Amino acid sequence: MGIHRDITDSIIKTLKTPHIKDIIGIRRSGKTTVLYQTADYLIKTGTDPKNIIFINFDDPTINAASFDEILKEISHIARPPLVNESLSL
Repeated sequence: MGIHRDITDSIIKTLKTPHIKDIIGIRRSGKTTVLYQTADYLIKTGTDPKNIIFINFDDPTINAASFDEILKEISHIARPPLVNESLSL
């Protein structure tokens, strides 16, 4: 799953906090690898893969959508009830 990035460990340590995590950087710097490694950790530690959503904002359709439109689409994908369950993005 790519080269292990030290930042992955830092992100994993903060997963239980209520803060939003964002990963920014130049193209081809390993951002997607870090997300996949974090998702792999979540799955290995008991998170149901159905509760992990990966949104690629490079997709022009998603990039042009409003936040409300994105949330609406996520609610169609996720099995209800979304509000009372743990969801990782």
